[in-house]
Amino acid sequence: MNLLAQISEPAASFPWVWVLVALGVGYLLGSVLFAVPVSRRCGVDIFKAGSGNPGATNVKRAVGKKAGNLVFALDALKGLVATLWPLLCFSGDGVVYLQIAGLAGALMGHSFSCWYGFRGGKAVSTTIGALVGIMPLAILAGLIVWLLVFYTTRYVSVASLALALTLPL
Repeated sequence: MNLLAQISEPAASFPWVWVLVALGVGYLLGSVLFAVPVSRRCGVDIFKAGSGNPGATNVKRAVGKKAGNLVFALDALKGLVATLWPLLCFSGDGVVYLQIAGLAGALMGHSFSCWYGFRGGKAVSTTIGALVGIMPLAILAGLIVWLLVFYTTRYVSVASLALALTLPL
């Protein structure tokens, strides 16, 4: 059996409307920018502080390490939930389509939040959480690379790019 037949066989019997539901759920989860309430609680408007990016790194710089780590954890958790909920509700070969749709929705939601005028962050933390749900071993290897690069260069952006480059391997 060729690869195209293997891919289309489970896809033919899969209810594709659920892919749109997973995309929507992922988008709504991703649209919650935890950096905004966490930084506001500390008296900082994260859109005006530092780089203006509502992400964990900017919160860490503008508000502090504890707040930045909290934002990282919460953003990663929303990515994880966006990719894991389909496993709780569905079974079979087609569930991976729902997981990928949830990941895509969460990334779009974090980057273009409907709650904040379609502004958002770079979605690095959300991506990490989502990938833990889909391919945990690959993200573990990527995390090791991220740590090595970060502690060598002290640049989150360089470490994040190194992680992204290791994922295809």
